[in-house]
Amino acid sequence: MASYVNQSLTKNENIINRAQVSWIPTILAILLGVILLAFYGLGLLIIIPVVLRVWSTELALTNQRIIAKVGLI
Repeated sequence: MASYVNQSLTKNENIINRAQVSWIPTILAILLGVILLAFYGLGLLIIIPVVLRVWSTELALTNQRIIAKVGLI
């Protein structure tokens, strides 16, 4: 399955650069989630959305525009 960026390219449009979201801003949320895992798995309510947001974000710079997709849909 092709990525959103590849699917949304128009004719004569080329990708110049791709980018990824950094894990650094999410370190505190993930650490808090790991600590709260001991309390009936409440940490999963913090960890899962953070991981999904980082994994599902696509960023690209083309010769015509900037493409950004955040989220699963």
